[in-house]
Amino acid sequence: MARSIFLFAQWFIARRRTWLRILTWITRFGYWLFILYGLVEWFRPRPVPAQIKRRKTLVYCLFSVIMGSSLSWIIGKIWHRPRPFACGDAAPLVPHKANASFPSNHSMNSLAISLMLLARHNLWGLPALVWTGILASSRVLSGLHYVSDVVGGFFIGAVASHVVYHSKRCSQLAGHILYYWHVGASVAQTWWRRC
Repeated sequence: MARSIFLFAQWFIARRRTWLRILTWITRFGYWLFILYGLVEWFRPRPVPAQIKRRKTLVYCLFSVIMGSSLSWIIGKIWHRPRPFACGDAAPLVPHKANASFPSNHSMNSLAISLMLLARHNLWGLPALVWTGILASSRVLSGLHYVSDVVGGFFIGAVASHVVYHSKRCSQLAGHILYYWHVGASVAQTWWRRC
């Protein structure tokens, strides 16, 4: 029954050119919204205490993505699960190479970022969480992942986010990174003004 619903949804989207374009864009480029958000937040001017807090949140998000991606890479080396279109279980609505399907890295990383934003009391955490759901759904509907790939990615992303958030080592490392960033930025500004 679930497979019939899935195949009907794929058939419906493939027949509607506008829906297919939207699905393709979200599936292929949806994660870029997280990168764009990070760049805007990093360079947006604001009072120094607020800027340091926001940048520390972004460094935590980066640590979560690195940890989750490392786990995903290890899992991919141990167990290579073929993608649904490679097994003939679904038609690929979006072109993709036939690498390991489990876990969904897009879902994993976007959930890790969303949960970190929520844990650090950032107002963009909730919209990011909604976007994560949309992105994960698009990966399944486009035939690139099984639902279990997305659920596995969510689990790994949540664990990575939790570990980074509660790690004193990550907090210290984030503090060091921000300290050297601000010192380097101050030196660069001083040098630029003298030239």
